[in-house]
Amino acid sequence: MEAKKLLGSRLRELRRKHGYSQERVAELADMASNYLSRIEMGKENPTFDTFLKLARVYKVELWELLNYGHEVNRKDMESRLCNVAKNAKDEDLRLILKFINALTR
Repeated sequence: MEAKKLLGSRLRELRRKHGYSQERVAELADMASNYLSRIEMGKENPTFDTFLKLARVYKVELWELLNYGHEVNRKDMESRLCNVAKNAKDEDLRLILKFINALTR
């Protein structure tokens, strides 16, 4: 899925999590509801100011708006994990393995 659509999906997820309509978020963020709709559909490139407004509305840190890792498919996740493991120092790799073991118990 392309980045704009992933971002839109994440913003829609946050909006629904808060129980807001698009109209309510648009009102709180001082933007047009059709603009928010286009962002959520992945058809707009929001500005930095828009990100700041939405982060304020959803009461999240700015980086959390872009936290759509849960939308990544299995193949991409496996590839990322392999790259991390391949590039990690020995002591970091041991720590990563301990963390994974703790999570999977």
